[in-house]
Amino acid sequence: MAGKAGNRVYVNVTTLGIGSSFTTATAVAGFRTLASAFNDGDIVEYAMTEGANFEDGWGVVGAAGTTITRNVFDSSNAGAAINLTGNATAIITLTAQGAQSLFALIAQRLGGGI
Repeated sequence: MAGKAGNRVYVNVTTLGIGSSFTTATAVAGFRTLASAFNDGDIVEYAMTEGANFEDGWGVVGAAGTTITRNVFDSSNAGAAINLTGNATAIITLTAQGAQSLFALIAQRLGGGI
């Protein structure tokens, strides 16, 4: 498994509830599907919203590029998975947590801080 980034991946989410993964459907108009950019086993970071609810996290792509496991960094539900009703969208992005990890790795390799 490898962490990956992909440009313009923004999808509709059809999952209901707070399960351990979510299923993606079609791409939002003008964007790409998850399966067009990632393979099963790829690790991605995502930002998901549904109404006023949000969830930021990372997960592993599966089911022929149609699902992502949910490992939540932050959410409007006190840091837990949000309760999905089938109307969410998710964009693949670099989260603040991912960026901080990247900066720490760069600082370590440079032998100092940023």
